[in-house]
Amino acid sequence: MIALDESNTRWLGRTFVREDGKTQISWTDSGFELRFDGTGLEAELGSVCAGEPPRVQVYVDGLPQGGRIPVPASSWVPLAAGLAPGEHTVRVVKLTEALQSSLLVGRVRFPGGGALLCPPPAKARKIEFIGDSITCGHTIERGPQDPDEWDIDTQNGMLTYAAVCAQNLDADFNCFSLSGWTVYRRVDIENGGDCAVPPVYGQIAPLNGNAAPWDFSRFQPGVVVVALGTNDSSYIALGQAEADTFSRKYREFLQQLRGCYPAAAIVCTVGMMNPTSFAHIERAVRAFGDENVYTHKERFCRGTHPIAADHKQAGDALSALIARIKGWN
Repeated sequence: MIALDESNTRWLGRTFVREDGKTQISWTDSGFELRFDGTGLEAELGSVCAGEPPRVQVYVDGLPQGGRIPVPASSWVPLAAGLAPGEHTVRVVKLTEALQSSLLVGRVRFPGGGALLCPPPAKARKIEFIGDSITCGHTIERGPQDPDEWDIDTQNGMLTYAAVCAQNLDADFNCFSLSGWTVYRRVDIENGGDCAVPPVYGQIAPLNGNAAPWDFSRFQPGVVVVALGTNDSSYIALGQAEADTFSRKYREFLQQLRGCYPAAAIVCTVGMMNPTSFAHIERAVRAFGDENVYTHKERFCRGTHPIAADHKQAGDALSALIARIKGWN
């Protein structure tokens, strides 16, 4: 059995090592990737749950293996089996959001014998997505006529506009997203002032046991996509003073992001579910006055959470814009 660390594993997203030596993975589309020589691989996986256990997708040599896997409290999980002898790559991605659970990763073993190799290299292109339930893939796998009712098994971060966009551009991507999140506040739920991203953005996993500062040097994206504002709409609707406050708070968040990512292009987008905030986002971007910050209004799809087909068209449109901005052809 071999412990996983940065010498033999590429960690995806904001992960951290716990006191028990296990690596905790909370955020949507976070995970790990490794290379090995052998015919099969098992991993010691576990979970910490506030609600439903995490669901993960396993990829072997770039191809998805079966469906989503629910991860129990602790278990040895087969990640690959029956492969041809030789070098293989395994990638495990958490499909479900941090609000429900965290994935724990311990050791790996080779039932038929084998060895870990150097981890796969990072891609040259990197994107970060900052968002809410849309970026988490909330109810994304329901049908077009199905009700928009929460179900852990209709959530899938690898079908979102973020995943589509990154795949189109052959980019690594991180998501910092959670259902309900805002730039400033919402008034349609209790404690709607506790949903703002800027106060917690610099932390590793604020909802999942680690409010320590995140080391931004670990992932410096060429592009940051801010997909917030949908949940702020209830606050903006109260009047002009509230709309002005939203624009000011958005501008302050842009300043915060620019401090974290001095060279990144920042794309500010919203509108797939509710376009109310977009005009006020445009105002904030104009006032910020940074030529490397862009706005992008998504095509409105439906008043409920978007489904996979909606995310596909949004991801295609966003990747086309980023390709033009960055010359990523």
